[in-house]
Amino acid sequence: MNYSAYACALLGKKALERERVLELLEEIPDLPERTEVYLEDGYLFLELAEPREEEVWVLAAILEAFVLEAGPDSGGPGWAGTREASVELIPQNLPLLARMYEAWRRESEPVGEEDLEAFLALLREAEEEVA
Repeated sequence: MNYSAYACALLGKKALERERVLELLEEIPDLPERTEVYLEDGYLFLELAEPREEEVWVLAAILEAFVLEAGPDSGGPGWAGTREASVELIPQNLPLLARMYEAWRRESEPVGEEDLEAFLALLREAEEEVA
């Protein structure tokens, strides 16, 4: 397995759709056991422990997340982006990455504290359903 030192995803309201969460757990059944989810600056922040190869891009595709993967096994210094595009985490790409992040924020509806609880409940329900 290819483990990165760090992987995370920022999630907006689209991540609260039950069908998306079910699809995600069909792709990554042990996700709830390896994640920590909390609210940060109006979005859900999901940290993924021991991410396997391509898992962050599954998150990006299914939940329409903005993702980051960095570390010795990420295929370079790291990558960040969305389901539409990703860029390598190197200094000359930071302005582009900032524009990509701002575009994602404009297109992603923020969430609140109640949405954090709803997402965690969806994860638990989907985990039971997939099991």
